[in-house]
Amino acid sequence: MQSGSIYCLDAAVAALLVFAALRDIATRLVPNWVSVAILTCGIVLHTVIGNPFTAIGWGLLVFIAAALMWKRGWLGGADVKLLGAASVAVAPADIGPLLIAISLAGGVLAVLYIALSRLVRRPVAGPRQGFLPRLLKAEIWRIHRRGPLPYAVAIAAGGLFTLFPS
Repeated sequence: MQSGSIYCLDAAVAALLVFAALRDIATRLVPNWVSVAILTCGIVLHTVIGNPFTAIGWGLLVFIAAALMWKRGWLGGADVKLLGAASVAVAPADIGPLLIAISLAGGVLAVLYIALSRLVRRPVAGPRQGFLPRLLKAEIWRIHRRGPLPYAVAIAAGGLFTLFPS
C-alpha cells in the first residue's frame, strides 16, 4: 500500500476521533460504530503493513486495562472501547506515547473543568435557542454540577498527537 493510502487511513481515524470527541461533549455518549470503524481502520492498516496480530494484541491489553478502570468507575464504557480501538490504530511502538499523551490531555481537561466549575454560573432557563447555545448551556450545567468529563476529548487529543506528531 502506498504511503498516501496509509495517510488516508490515518486521516480517517483522526476524523473519527474528532467526531467521537465532539459527540462526547454534546451528549456524553460515543456511538459504538465509531470505535468499530477506528478498530477496522487499524486492522486494515496493520494487515497491509504486516503486523496485525501485534497491533491487535496491544489493543487488547489496553482494552483490558481500561476495562478494569471502568469497573472501578474511573472511565466510561464508551471511553474503554474508544481507547482500545485507538490503540489498535497506532503503531505498536506508539502505544506508550499514546497513553502518555492521553493522560496529559486528560489532566489538562480535568484542570480546565475544575477551574471552570469555580468560574461559571449556573445557567438560567430561557427561550429556546439554536443548537450551539443550547449545547453551551448544557455544558455549563454539567460543569456547574461537576458532571463527568468528556474523556473522548483526551483520547482524541492523544490519538491526534500520536498519529501526526509534527
